[in-house]
Amino acid sequence: MVYCEIFMHLEEIGLLDMESLIDRVCLYIVFQPRIQASLDETLGSWNLHKLCTANNKSPRAIYELSHEKAINHGYWTGDPGDDLVTALDPSYAEDSNEPLPPLDELHDDPVAPDYSEVSDTGSGVRGWSFCEQ
Repeated sequence: MVYCEIFMHLEEIGLLDMESLIDRVCLYIVFQPRIQASLDETLGSWNLHKLCTANNKSPRAIYELSHEKAINHGYWTGDPGDDLVTALDPSYAEDSNEPLPPLDELHDDPVAPDYSEVSDTGSGVRGWSFCEQ
């Protein structure tokens, strides 16, 4: 929320215009590394904090223990899975024997994301502020 306060203050004093593409690009260039560093620090803290419901083990410790257990019990073989060329095939993971869904469901199923609510000016989505309060 600190960044939201900074952005709102910059708007209030007239140093930031979210309608301006140049201002938005500059905002991204200046703040993206700082926001990412904050997110990385939060991630590191979260992964190492103790969970009282898990006998005071951290999420990272729980993962490592489950990973070790999977290896010891033969669940995980070290196989990374299919190669990239196979996984990029458009029919990858489709079961040709699986029946197709009913046509009315296929009609309503989106083929591509709907970006109709996205605006090319302002904060991105019509009616939304970049810092919801």
